[in-house]
Amino acid sequence: MKLFERIQSKNFFIALTLGFAIAFVLVTALILSVNNPNPVWGKNWFVRPILLTPVIAATGAGVSYLISTISFRNQLFNLFKILLCLLAYIFFLWIGTVIGFNGTLWN
Repeated sequence: MKLFERIQSKNFFIALTLGFAIAFVLVTALILSVNNPNPVWGKNWFVRPILLTPVIAATGAGVSYLISTISFRNQLFNLFKILLCLLAYIFFLWIGTVIGFNGTLWN
C-alpha cells in the first residue's frame, strides 16, 4: 500500500492558483462592499487584505493538495480526506481574512 501518490507540480500549481483566485474574488467583493471607509484606516487600507489573504489561502490550497495525495483503500477514509482538505482550505482562508483585515473591517 502506497501512502502518498507522486506529487505532480502542474497539479500543485493549479491548486495554488485556484486557491489564490477564490480568495482574491472573495476579498475583492468584501473590499468593494465598503462604501465609506473609516479615515483612520488610511488611504490604502485595502492593499494589505488584497495581498495577504489570497497568498495565505493559496498556502491552504497547497496543504489541501498535499493531503489529497494520501491514498486509502477504504472509501470512508477517502471521504474523511476530502472533508479534511475542505476544512484545511477554509481554515487558511479564514486566518488569511483575519490577518488581512485586522484593524480595518475585522476589528
